[in-house]
Amino acid sequence: MLDEVIWTQFWIIQIWLMVLLLVYCNQDEVVCALGRDRGREMFFGAPSKTASGTGNESLATHESKRP
Repeated sequence: MLDEVIWTQFWIIQIWLMVLLLVYCNQDEVVCALGRDRGREMFFGAPSKTASGTGNESLATHESKRP
């Protein structure tokens, strides 16, 4: 059985799995340090206006300031 193993492919897969594990651990630590919202903003960009609600919050504040 040891003669049938493609060792280069085996080691490439093992290295790739280790890299993925390290990336996961780093992301977990960053989210723990910065918080979930800040981590999402940092990696996926600023949230859109409609993501936090209806998007009418800024409109409502401007309407209330009118005379």
